[in-house]
Amino acid sequence: MLNALARFRWLVVAIDQNTQGIGEIFCEWRKYRLNLRPGLHGLDLRQYYHTLEFCSDFRSFVRQHSIVEHAAVRTMLEFEDAMRDSASHDRSVKPAGSLVPPGCQLWWSDIPVKKAGTTMVEFPGDIQALIQELRRKGGPASSCAHRFYLRSEVSPGIHKIEQISEWLACLLRASDGRRNIGEVVEELDRDITELQESLREYAFVRLLAGAQKQGFIEIYRSSPDGRGG
Repeated sequence: MLNALARFRWLVVAIDQNTQGIGEIFCEWRKYRLNLRPGLHGLDLRQYYHTLEFCSDFRSFVRQHSIVEHAAVRTMLEFEDAMRDSASHDRSVKPAGSLVPPGCQLWWSDIPVKKAGTTMVEFPGDIQALIQELRRKGGPASSCAHRFYLRSEVSPGIHKIEQISEWLACLLRASDGRRNIGEVVEELDRDITELQESLREYAFVRLLAGAQKQGFIEIYRSSPDGRGG
């Protein structure tokens, strides 16, 4: 159970800091789960805590509990919902071909794709500031500005959340494994207009190479012929 709740690490921390005892919440969750899924025992119960059904059930439990009235809990729950929605709408596919190592010259025909196991989400709040406040056991950070985040698994069951720029968010959105670099650059040209037009192609290819080097995307090459990027 505790290992499963690592999936909701900061939501659980927010609950813990806004209640008299986390043990009481766990008891209420157990009662909720027994009523919802009474037939789970032994191995079936242990497997349940590794499923999407558990994630959905736990979010529903928090949503109907009075603890959700606390701003930090509500914000972390809304962020969990936003990540779930982003993951469910992600239509990325793994391209055919071989991986292009970082640092190699890119071809227009190469196909970039967001790294597997990552979720990119736009959210109307500063989650990183809230996490820092939870670390310090302070009050909830408030902000209504839209920001972009990437959630990635660093080890089994352990994830990190990092804020990314709007440019990188546009790139990750376009890098769905279906479009080649030429098509991705065209998409970025439509989405990012604040840059001088004559500089866009160069800047966007550099953005691709940088995102690949940092491990945000992978780039595949399906044939030995193509035009240089």
